[in-house]
Amino acid sequence: MKKILTILFLFTLTYCASAQYYEEILIDSLQRIVAHPATKDAERIDPLAHLSRLYMSRGDSAIAENLLAQARRLATQEKDSKYMIYVYNQELMNFLNAYPRKITRAFQIIDSVYIAINNTSNLEARAMGYAYIGETKYKISPEYDFEDFFKALSLAEQLPEQAAKKYRIMYSVYYHLHIRYNLTDTTNAKKYLTLLQEAAKNSGDKNYICVAMCTNLFFDKLYSANDKKLLAREFTALEKFISENRNKIQPSDYGIAVSTLLTVYPLIPNVSYIKKIDEHREILREMGRKSFNNQYTFLTVEIFYMYYKKNYAEAIHLLWQKIELDEVIHPNLLFTSYKDLATIYFKAEQYKESAEAMKKSLDYQQQYQTAKMNEQYQLAEVKFGVEKQNLQIEEQRSKMIILSLTAIGIIVVLIFLILLLNRRRKINRLEKEKADLLTKQAMENSLRLEKDFIINTTELNRKNLLINNAKDMDKEQFEKVMRNEQKNLKLIEYTKLFREISSHFYKLLQQHASPHNLSSNDLKYCAYISLRMNNKELANIMNVKYATVLSQKYRLKKKFHLSENDDLEAFICSIPSSL
Repeated sequence: MKKILTILFLFTLTYCASAQYYEEILIDSLQRIVAHPATKDAERIDPLAHLSRLYMSRGDSAIAENLLAQARRLATQEKDSKYMIYVYNQELMNFLNAYPRKITRAFQIIDSVYIAINNTSNLEARAMGYAYIGETKYKISPEYDFEDFFKALSLAEQLPEQAAKKYRIMYSVYYHLHIRYNLTDTTNAKKYLTLLQEAAKNSGDKNYICVAMCTNLFFDKLYSANDKKLLAREFTALEKFISENRNKIQPSDYGIAVSTLLTVYPLIPNVSYIKKIDEHREILREMGRKSFNNQYTFLTVEIFYMYYKKNYAEAIHLLWQKIELDEVIHPNLLFTSYKDLATIYFKAEQYKESAEAMKKSLDYQQQYQTAKMNEQYQLAEVKFGVEKQNLQIEEQRSKMIILSLTAIGIIVVLIFLILLLNRRRKINRLEKEKADLLTKQAMENSLRLEKDFIINTTELNRKNLLINNAKDMDKEQFEKVMRNEQKNLKLIEYTKLFREISSHFYKLLQQHASPHNLSSNDLKYCAYISLRMNNKELANIMNVKYATVLSQKYRLKKKFHLSENDDLEAFICSIPSSL
């Protein structure tokens, strides 16, 4: 579809170039695109908005409004809000060209553009939206901080090289930045002028290139007036460019170029230069017959030319024609037109007429100042409304922060209470478990003491009986009884040891020794070792030699699968001896 439209546009451009000027060619091309059956509704929106702008510049407001209404109707049917940005752009242009201007309405449109920007993911449309907002705010308030322009520039730089409007957006931003610094900061003005020229060249748009060349020549006239060669070179380049591209440049930009040439000419007077300027004046005269705006452009250039030639009578005649157009399309410029008329009357020594023109100028200037004051009042109201809205938002944000902090505080307190409650429950559970354990241990100790008491009582009775019987024994019988007593003593100690050590300990020992079996003697050694008895103590209590203890420990290492370097005592002590 895009290829068809491109071929259609190029065909129209080629066919009509010899007979029409830029504006007629463009209008005809856009109308063909809109009317073509293969054109989708979405692809008609931007051309319709563009046509509306062109017809508005011709003074055909009824046709322009109808075209814009068609574009708006089609845009509202599309899901992507980028199409509404095209419509809002034209509405903002209409606002800027209106007199007096309705600032409140302008900011309502700007708010709509912001919404459309936020609702589309199309980078090009978003960049265009910010650029339109920036241009409108800049022309409303000289204090504008260029925030939207810089957003547009940032987005435009992200666009691919082949994007149709990438460099056009960048051109617009650089142009306004250059204008802002032109008379106050030459360094920044020169920097943005260079960027402006690069963007114009990369865009390939003859209008942008033309204006960039005019801007550069005017800047050099302002700051390099003594460099005649530089001015002559740039004068020649601009004149050649508009001569070669007069059918590709819109009349307003063509008029800017001719005006720039006229402004620079007095610094580099040359017969050939003035002849070329005369040729361009004639072309402008032809263009002026096509529309009010074209005629206005021609009259502006021609008045300047006649004033330079000191043909005051013709300049006065042309100025009256320009004033008639001002009353229709530029009423805000009437005071400057009457001021220029007063100046030329004065130069022509028509002092009465000069005074009358100056009086008219002052009257219209007062009307203009009243309109500007009304604009500033509306702007102040808008700013006040924005500040009020921001304060309300800030209040809401503060309330939300307070509510959030309160909620967080409540949550923290609840969490603290829950943790405290859980800790209390845990402490109660541990205390209960401790009490149960102490009760169990007390019962076990009581049972053990009871058993010990019975055993000790029995043993005491047995020993008393033994003592009574010893009186009637001979030496041999006594020694035999004593040997038995020693064996019984060891048996008692062994029984006591096994009673104090948990049976679980012996089960674990047997598991570690598996598949070997541990004898009761092995278990006895393990029990004594767990009590950290040394080899000498083991030999005494077991009634064996020291070497026997070492041999027994060696065998235990083998049964427990320990190496020579492993510590048997550390291994046995690592096994819990009680539950």
